[in-house]
Amino acid sequence: MPEAAETVPEPGLFLRIIKDRRIAFMIVGGMNTVLGTLWFIGYQLVFEALHVGRFDYILSLVCAQITSVFTSFLSQRYLVFRVRGRFWGDLARFALVSTSAFGANLVLLPLCVELLGLPKIPAQLAVTAVIAISSYLAHRDFSFRRKSPNDMKQHDATPPQRSEGEAAR
Repeated sequence: MPEAAETVPEPGLFLRIIKDRRIAFMIVGGMNTVLGTLWFIGYQLVFEALHVGRFDYILSLVCAQITSVFTSFLSQRYLVFRVRGRFWGDLARFALVSTSAFGANLVLLPLCVELLGLPKIPAQLAVTAVIAISSYLAHRDFSFRRKSPNDMKQHDATPPQRSEGEAAR
């Protein structure tokens, strides 16, 4: 019998409204992208005011990345994947997926631009689409994976199926 920490709770309000976890992931991911940009701007303004030095923008980028991964983790965990327990393990796996996605972007974008000759902005849009799909699958199957019979996958495209007894209630 699985531990209580391994069970997946019923979908919360956000997932009941959106109904499709993939769409919810995209919406929350978009909000996280905007928030990450705001984190960078905030850190940059602070570090400029503190006269940190010539490479203050690098420090801003690193701080924004760390903060963004954590805020993205919390929003994806509680709004999209709705899991409980294993907080630190989930966070470590989430950070690994996020770092891998960033690394993949650093490799794929130059390949598209330099080798395939694609214009930079369309190339980044294509890479972003591939990475978004890959990230969703990695977070679903790795970062927030649970082994319970009520696995999160049931909320990907359709609402969970109810038994006859539940439907009668």
